[in-house]
Amino acid sequence: MSGMNQIKQLIFLERMKFISAFFLLFLIHHAFIFSQETITIDAGTDDGSFKNYTGFIHGETNIESHSATLNMLLSLKPNFWRNSDWFETQELATDLSVQTTMVISDFYANFKGGYSNAKPWLNWTEYESFVATLVNNYAANGQSPDFWDVWNEPNDPYYWSGNLSQLIECFKRTRQVLDAINPAIKMVGPSLNSYDGAGIEYILDSLAASGVTMDAVSWHEFGLPDSLAVHINDFNNRKLLNPTWNNPEIHINEYSPQQTNQIPAYRLGWFYHLEQNDVDWANTACWDNNDGSTVWSNCLVGLNGLFWHDEQSPLPVFWLNLAYAKMLTGKRIFCTHSDAKTLALSSKTDSLSELKILVGRFYSIDNGSYLPTDIGKDSSKCHHHRQQLSLFDKRYGAFDYPKNTKRRYELSEFTFGRPPYTLLR
Repeated sequence: MSGMNQIKQLIFLERMKFISAFFLLFLIHHAFIFSQETITIDAGTDDGSFKNYTGFIHGETNIESHSATLNMLLSLKPNFWRNSDWFETQELATDLSVQTTMVISDFYANFKGGYSNAKPWLNWTEYESFVATLVNNYAANGQSPDFWDVWNEPNDPYYWSGNLSQLIECFKRTRQVLDAINPAIKMVGPSLNSYDGAGIEYILDSLAASGVTMDAVSWHEFGLPDSLAVHINDFNNRKLLNPTWNNPEIHINEYSPQQTNQIPAYRLGWFYHLEQNDVDWANTACWDNNDGSTVWSNCLVGLNGLFWHDEQSPLPVFWLNLAYAKMLTGKRIFCTHSDAKTLALSSKTDSLSELKILVGRFYSIDNGSYLPTDIGKDSSKCHHHRQQLSLFDKRYGAFDYPKNTKRRYELSEFTFGRPPYTLLR
């Protein structure tokens, strides 16, 4: 070997040493970061059946003209629909066996020419007549919504310009109208735009003093998914101290703020915490979408961000919803986790010896900024993992399924990718 070739070989070997050392350092650094975030799935236990919180808001009357989209919708196994159009959405929901809520105030505002003119206290007789006609028209059309929502977000001056006493009177009079038609008709409210335990308690106490109760109590959640438990616990504690409320259901009849509505990991976070808190009803909120050239309201097209404005092309959160729907037939398992925003929702099917795990972490929001203390952490990705427990058990030394099938997952085990954001393997 010539001297020049020896020199080249030495240079090459030194470069390879440097690259190997750099790669090893990268792996150590990578492992150090991700070893801090772990989840534990215990397949020897379960937390009962899934409740299924796939739900929508407002109308989607064009979806039936796209058979492929309708089939995709069916694959999501929707459970709830809150809307305010004349029959079309209700008919579609009925065909899909979806529970529905009708928002009386939306109908009334349309009748009066907008919410700024929707002031029922100026003419209670007119309002009561309108509500009676609305409910009777649905019945005459063969439609039976599961709930009637009295007023949307009355703590927002845009929707309600009256005072609190007038709002409580509106609830009372609406209940009287519904009772005159059929006492079995269910009423829900107050549908506040955020949780206000003291405010809800005051409304329910005032109604109870007049012999009126809500079949369901509702509010909207536009914060973080893990704040839901605080609100649910607070309301349940108040409910225990107030038996005159007659144990109303809890409806989160809008959730998911605009900044995170299109991020799959946040949707997983909402499903996880809704399931964990056993809410009775939940449906997403809807917002404007912008793809850089077109702005559209996903209240009207795209089913709250599941589809593009062409109403045929699925968007990232569709795939998360689909993965969730595929888990509903199993028994749910909640993970234990080292980080509150890194979590997994699992589904165990004994007959198949199968465990499905939906993993995600939610930190950043859609404008590229991050939540406080979460700088640099990823939030845009989810992973759907499926494993046969017969193999899983043998690999990890647990031969007597389902016992002893607990395992800790390091987050670096999962491959997080861009669209379609979920990987089923």
